[in-house]
Amino acid sequence: MDTRGIRILGAHVDAWRDTVVAAIDATRPAGEVWSVTAAEMAAGVLRIDFAKDFETPRSITLAIPRGTTGRTLLYRMSCYLLRKEWPGAVEVH
Repeated sequence: MDTRGIRILGAHVDAWRDTVVAAIDATRPAGEVWSVTAAEMAAGVLRIDFAKDFETPRSITLAIPRGTTGRTLLYRMSCYLLRKEWPGAVEVH
């Protein structure tokens, strides 16, 4: 991965990462181990890499507004992607 454009993580990026972790916790079946990393690529542009167990990580890059609206959008998108990428993920409403 080319890291030249990655900015230092800010508090909002930590909040975004926590949102993705919450989506993983809500969708993963018991016994699976998932990991997530987040980096801000540009102002408001978040790259998320997430992996199940020892599988190859999946990545998504999103433009996310700060605040509650952005976290809600990120949570819903994360749940959707996790269900599509890994069979057995639990559907969350």
